[in-house]
Amino acid sequence: MRRLAAPIVLTVSFSFLSAATAVSGPTVTSLTLNPSSISGGCGATSTGTVTLSAAAPSGGQPVALASSIPALAAVPPSITVPAGQTSANFTVWTNPKYRDYSGLAFSPVISASANGGTQSATLSISAAIKLADIQNDTADRHGTVCGGSFPATFGERGILYECFAGPTPGTAGHCTFKQECLASGCEPQPANGFSFSDGCGTGTPYPISESPPQVVGAANSNGTLTAFTTAPSGGATATIYDGLYCVTVPFNVTIPQNQSTANFAITNTDTVKGQFVPLGVNIADAQIGQSFYTVLPTGSCQPITCASAGYECDIFPDGCCGYIDCGTCTAPNICGGGGVIGKCGCTPDTCQAEGFVCGTASDHCGGTMNCGTCPSGQYCATFYHDCQLCPASCALLGACGRLTDPCTGGTLNCGTCPNGAPCINNVCCTPQNTCANNGLNCGTVSDDCGGTLNCGTCPTGQICVNNVCVVSLCGGTEDCTPVTCGYLGMNCGTTVDGCGGTLNCGNCTGGQTCINNVCTGCTPYTCAGLGFNCGSASDGCGGTLNCGKCKKGKTCVNNVCK
Repeated sequence: MRRLAAPIVLTVSFSFLSAATAVSGPTVTSLTLNPSSISGGCGATSTGTVTLSAAAPSGGQPVALASSIPALAAVPPSITVPAGQTSANFTVWTNPKYRDYSGLAFSPVISASANGGTQSATLSISAAIKLADIQNDTADRHGTVCGGSFPATFGERGILYECFAGPTPGTAGHCTFKQECLASGCEPQPANGFSFSDGCGTGTPYPISESPPQVVGAANSNGTLTAFTTAPSGGATATIYDGLYCVTVPFNVTIPQNQSTANFAITNTDTVKGQFVPLGVNIADAQIGQSFYTVLPTGSCQPITCASAGYECDIFPDGCCGYIDCGTCTAPNICGGGGVIGKCGCTPDTCQAEGFVCGTASDHCGGTMNCGTCPSGQYCATFYHDCQLCPASCALLGACGRLTDPCTGGTLNCGTCPNGAPCINNVCCTPQNTCANNGLNCGTVSDDCGGTLNCGTCPTGQICVNNVCVVSLCGGTEDCTPVTCGYLGMNCGTTVDGCGGTLNCGNCTGGQTCINNVCTGCTPYTCAGLGFNCGSASDGCGGTLNCGKCKKGKTCVNNVCK
């Protein structure tokens, strides 16, 4: 009986364990991405859809997600298909800066797994458009230079540049991309005069890394610095650079003496969109590199609003890794003018503060200040508000058209402008603004004389931003945050929003004119701008310039001392 009992017990026991450890539940039958292709360098998103073999059970079905290149295409660690449903969506966030110098297209693979079943889909990301060269710091320095070091200070860390001297003495040269230093960062070398010979490091770990490199929401991570050699007596100082206000890292970290590594803490807030934060490092000016720390949203972060924060103007962090634009103040108020950050206010001006001795003038807060009167035989030059001897003349005023004589109260007829130039606010106006001399090649702008210049349209694949054609990496719309009128400091007319759309910034009131998308009554001339150094002249806005007096022995002729 004992010989029979033993195998029976073993057989039952084996069957029981197999049943207890068996995996049950729906598996992943498909994973799709829409879109499945994205333009490199634009940071667009794709929507992933997971489909199960059967409806999710009570409590939902967790599905694990992964990306083969998480620094380029990031996905949440998992999603849950709701109970009774067979599919769920998730967002694939892409990094616009990932190896943007490489000239390569990338194909990260996104995978989804549940109950032993795994499906995957490939996201095609085209090569980013070649980045522009950066300016060298002087006309002399040349050679290979690490980005983030002198002189290529503003270049991307971990990139090796080829720098060229300027074309002429005193004219800065430029630096162009030479090589990605991916394995162990870029290593500066001693310069020979103005000649540099930096190079990519070899055979050592990449100088900065994070564990984990990706978090969801407000979280903590650990960073590690790795130098190519051990630190000397007293240790080696490494400087860390983070590219986003909502990620916090120490500015300086010390690698202990005789050690080659050091750890540091990384913290961050939650976000409303995927953030790929470049963390750059300079280790003792001997090793320079960069990596990406990814923060994905939980979906629960609630950005503050201008109203909830009590802001009336300016741009502020929104508490979710983004910014809020609270607009601009209506003149005469300015942002912070009342002494409160984010509030519109104004501090009235005084005659004494301005040095005015006559006439009435605006206190710049909607009021008027009376600064006194001039003695008999003098009149108040309204631009400087000082007293000038009569008589006044068209030549002295530099005026055209009809205007009131400031000495007699009569009318001065100063005639028309030569060559058919328009007389605006009693000043002859010759259009100075042209598309070419301002480097503009699209859209419309004022010609400074009441007319409008048409600078043309952009070719296919480019958009007009501030009257200049720029390459649209993403068709002008993909993952693009439109600028606002307030952000641009504009309050009238139309302009582009930076994403292929158009902003309408409103109309001017109170007799003001829209010039370059800003309401203005007039821009006064200056004595220096007119080439005058004596006498009085019109400021072009109905006021008067006081250009001073000539030294003894010289006479003021047409506002120039001779």
